[in-house]
Amino acid sequence: MKYILSLFLLILVSCNQVPLEYRLNYMYTSEERDSMEVRIAKEVNRLFEGSLLRQEKLDTLIALNDEKEEYFRKKSFKFSRTGRFAQGFPLIDKAVQLDPLSALYFTSWQMLFFYRDYERALEDLHYYDDISQGVNYVWGENVNYLKGLAYKQLGMYDQAVSEFDTCIEHEKSGTSEYVYVYRGIANLRHECLDDAIIDFEKAINKYSNCTMAYVYMGEAYLNTGQAEEAMKQLTIAEDLLCKGVKKTHPYFEVFDEVQLVQVYDLMKRAQLKMELL
Repeated sequence: MKYILSLFLLILVSCNQVPLEYRLNYMYTSEERDSMEVRIAKEVNRLFEGSLLRQEKLDTLIALNDEKEEYFRKKSFKFSRTGRFAQGFPLIDKAVQLDPLSALYFTSWQMLFFYRDYERALEDLHYYDDISQGVNYVWGENVNYLKGLAYKQLGMYDQAVSEFDTCIEHEKSGTSEYVYVYRGIANLRHECLDDAIIDFEKAINKYSNCTMAYVYMGEAYLNTGQAEEAMKQLTIAEDLLCKGVKKTHPYFEVFDEVQLVQVYDLMKRAQLKMELL
């Protein structure tokens, strides 16, 4: 009877009718599985991130060791970057469950920029901040900067400005121009127009071709009634956009990404105001 059961299992294994983890456990010793995991993990690192072969090898790694956060996180990348969020989200959750400190360094950034789940991104960023020490970074970005972006997207402008302030305190002279741009946009939307203009000027002082700063400074000047100054900033922005100079990203739309049609709409408003003077 025992022989018959073993033969039946062998037939199922050969026909791929048994889950991968059971097939691996049946066919290989623990030492062989450990050796296989090391070898395949090295192979995965050499493969193109979105390739089908890489995903298949990650499936094998998960079958060999379903307690390693890295495998679930890496498998989620392809789904996140191709908009297949229903497939990526469970993998992210599993990675965070296994090792929050390691996983959240990557996944909280993904939650903000790919998934656009701002509440979850804030929850993850605050959690990562709590379990880390010192000035924290997520995927190379200051945590407070990312919190500020999430709050801004939720329309919570006071909280956004506070997080951007903290980022600037930490980064000092190394602060990115876009921290000032986004703090400026938060101030602009909260109708703190003078503060917004100062922020956009600081961004331009850091990077003279910061197209976003010119566009939103033009809008800020327009809202203060300074149509001629607004037109001056918008003209510079138009020239830069026509040259293809603007902040973009290959995988997602940049927050508050500027477009020529947006500049032309603001120019029309400025022109109408100047004609009425």
